[in-house]
Amino acid sequence: MTSVEIRRVETNKKQYLALLLLADEQEDMIDRYLERGSMYVLEDDGVKAECVVTDEGGGVLELKNIAVEPDFQGKGYGKALVDFLIRTYAGQYMLLQVGTGDSIREIKVALEGQRIPTVSGKVEWMGSHIRSILTNEKYCGDVLLQKTFIQDCISKKVIPNTGQLPKYLIQNHHEGIVSREIFDAVQLEMARRNAKAGATRKSTPTGRGKYSGKHVLSNLLFCGECGTAYRRCVWTQHGVKRPVWRCVSRLDYGKKFCTQSPTLDEEPLQQAILAAVNAVMLDRDTLARQLAAVMEWELAPVLGESMSLADIDRALEELSSQFNSLLAEASANPAEDYTGRFRELSESTARLKERKAQLEGACQEQGRLQNRLRAVSAAMEHMTAAMTEWDEEVIHQLLEKVTVLSREKIRVTFRDGREIEQYVAQPKRRKLA
Repeated sequence: MTSVEIRRVETNKKQYLALLLLADEQEDMIDRYLERGSMYVLEDDGVKAECVVTDEGGGVLELKNIAVEPDFQGKGYGKALVDFLIRTYAGQYMLLQVGTGDSIREIKVALEGQRIPTVSGKVEWMGSHIRSILTNEKYCGDVLLQKTFIQDCISKKVIPNTGQLPKYLIQNHHEGIVSREIFDAVQLEMARRNAKAGATRKSTPTGRGKYSGKHVLSNLLFCGECGTAYRRCVWTQHGVKRPVWRCVSRLDYGKKFCTQSPTLDEEPLQQAILAAVNAVMLDRDTLARQLAAVMEWELAPVLGESMSLADIDRALEELSSQFNSLLAEASANPAEDYTGRFRELSESTARLKERKAQLEGACQEQGRLQNRLRAVSAAMEHMTAAMTEWDEEVIHQLLEKVTVLSREKIRVTFRDGREIEQYVAQPKRRKLA
């Protein structure tokens, strides 16, 4: 970067639409924030990057869109824009929030697209590593002790501490590389997203939560207006039960946060989703390959590990030997200060134990996912040209998200990234005498 200039765009923002679409693939979604947002472009012998921020109220400035020309990604233009925003709006807002559309998978794609390597120099990012970075308290200068513990002295099995024992948070243990405000904001956002997925969703090593086998849409169906999940309700009128789906925000708070979300009857909603699936199934072979690729990516937290469980056990044994040797040395030289070396060994041991516990859990999940992959692949091989019956397992595997756009229209997002807008037929109401 030689002659970088960042300027605000006040009029004709759509002239940069092609660049905006790199980060947000739907023009109608861009239209929702473009005019009310503040747009900045970075010029360095031509426009190289852009961003749009919006005032969300409550002291929150949200980064809705940031994009860099593909040929110039990885050269620091995106970072320069973010640094500019931080300087420009310092003191005006309590929080600079990245738009809530980025999932772990999208962050992975962005990092790889900008050719940002992992700490080990690899070009491929694992979802588990990204999630670990986002939730690791060490990055803001804290240390949480006793995340794991040894179950018994015989098996010496290390298991995650999910409440069996107290945990101890040491704040300001070391100098952090991110502010506590940013770290806390990330934790709140991740908690919000987990809560939005419904009470049945659990965190798993794959990044794709467990789902209710009874109602798979509880984890897939979201409001296009407020982003909140939909919930299944059963209405009874004149003794006739009618299953419908409603926005949770609308159910809990009325029109306070969501004013237009429609109520959808279950049967026509399912038929609309099946129609979208059948449209994609015309290219069934390609979809099957893409599904297999997605499932293999979910298994990557195990397949991509640089250390096996045996490697970790050997490393732990070596650290234990070093600890005992250091203990003997410290006993022989009481005048010397060994605090730093003891702390280093203890922290290394804690990190390895935590890694071992995560890997053991991921291994268990891997077996389950492999079985699921074989079952779904077999189902798709025998699937007819048209899917006529609602199958919760198949729907769960094929779809990433279903967004309610209106009473008559939904957007079905497949796990390979494809999107189809589908018409929802309106049920005919029988007049009761």
